[in-house]
Order: sequence, then structure tokens, then C-alpha cells
Amino acid sequence: MGYLENIADRPLEEIPVSELDLKFIGKRRLKQLNADNIAELLQFDVEDILGGGFGRATLNRLRNELSRYNVKVKTRKQREHEEICREIIRAKQDGADSQTLISKLIGENIYKLRYHAKKGKISLPKGKRGVKPKIFPKRDSEITEGLTLSEYVRRWNIKSREGARQYIKTSGQYEIWQNARRERLERAREEWKEHKKHEQAERREEAERLLSMAYQRAKKINDWAYLRAVEYCMLIKRETGNDTGIAFEKLLRLFENYESVYEYNEKPNYSKLSRKLRIKKLTVKKVIEKIQPLLETD
Repeated sequence: MGYLENIADRPLEEIPVSELDLKFIGKRRLKQLNADNIAELLQFDVEDILGGGFGRATLNRLRNELSRYNVKVKTRKQREHEEICREIIRAKQDGADSQTLISKLIGENIYKLRYHAKKGKISLPKGKRGVKPKIFPKRDSEITEGLTLSEYVRRWNIKSREGARQYIKTSGQYEIWQNARRERLERAREEWKEHKKHEQAERREEAERLLSMAYQRAKKINDWAYLRAVEYCMLIKRETGNDTGIAFEKLLRLFENYESVYEYNEKPNYSKLSRKLRIKKLTVKKVIEKIQPLLETD
């Protein structure tokens, strides 16, 4: 579709909006806008039409109705895009033979110019004729550091990440920068893995130290339930390297309730213990069976 709307057989000024098959909300909104015919309606942006109960569903119905006349309502971005495309075409017709010159003539940033030209399928002159890219030796040496584009923006004091990317490309070091970036990211990943390993090792050592202190204290005060709870934690830590997954307070209460059963050599009632302590029956059974070999050698 070109940038000039296809005109229906009748002039749009002669087609009243009452011909559009819209529901009450749509008709009421068009009346609020004082749009008597389609030509007047097309002067409004989509953002102007939305509101007053006129939502997306009604907008889609309006678009379907307008498609019968080969016209459509546009958003502000669409109007801006079409205006910039018209200015680019006009500048080319006036003899502008470089992207830099077209950018100056239409008063737009060169990257915005390229974006709209690509979207509008308009060919632009290749490169920036007559404009040699500035070379900064310090920047060239910093490209090999493989920093992010945002870091280059701050370091080089330029406007955008795209500007940093374009400088790296024009300096012929884009592939070098990509390789350096990959190597830097790989080093960062390895350093992070080592840091996590070191952190986990420190946590394990601290946990083992605390368990050892708790074990010594339990033996000192001769608290049977406390000693069994600590022994169970140490056993799980030694076998799996992880915590028990059960709060220590619950373990302590479990062994306090199990102590009398053990002393009188009774068979533990797992269901009763489970209800009393609000711990799953299988968990209660697992804990007691796990600690049993230690009790036999006690």
C-alpha cells in the first residue's frame, strides 16, 4: 500500500458516518467527535477515537467498516512514519545523495531515518558519502576488552548503544569484539561457579562446626532427646551433604515423645506420633528407623 490512501468511487466527504454499521456506543462516540463524514473521521488518530466507552472491539468493527471504502484510521506512530517516509522521498527527489544529508534535511536522527526507510521499503544511499568515520585509538584498544555496549556508551560518552555498535562495526573490529565478549562472559561464568563452590563449602563447614558444638553440649547436659536430634542431623549431613528438611524443633519434640517408648522397649506407634507432632507418618518412621542403629550401640 502506498502513502496516499486509495480513494473510493464516491468522495469521502460525501459519505456520512451514519452509513457505517456500528453499534450504539460507536455511533455515540463519532457524534461526540463531531465527525459527520468519513473524511472528517479520518482526521482523528486512533488514540483520539478510543475512549468514552469506545474500546478495542468497537475499533475493530470500525476498521472493518472503513475497509469497504479502502481507507483506515491510523495511530499517531503510523502518521509519523508516513510523514517521515514522504520527507525521505522528497529529499531524494531534490537530489540528496547521502544518508547524512537526508538526515539533516528532514531533521531526524540517522538511525531513526534508517528504521523508517527499512519499514517503508525505501532504498537509501549506501553509507555516508563524503563523511569519514572518526578514529579513536583508545577506543580501538578498549574494544578488545569485550565490554557491553552500555559500558562503552558510558566510557566513550556517546548517546546510545547503537552508536557504540556502529563505531565497532566501522572500525572493522566487530568480530574481535564479539569473541572478546564471549571470552569475558565465559570467564565471568567460571568465576561465579568457583565463588558458589567456595560459598557452599564455607556453609558446609559452618554447619558442621555448629552441629559439633551442639553435640558436645548435648553430651554435657546429658539430654537424651537433644543428643538424638543432633545425631540425626549429623547422620543426614554426612550421608547427603544436605539438611534434614525437618525443623530442629520438630525433631526435638519427636525424640522427646519417643524417649519413653525407647526406655520401656515398646513398639512405636507411628500414627499416634504423627498426629501429635503434626509430622507425616512416613517421616516419623524414617527418622526413628534411621537413628535405631545408633541407639543399639549406645
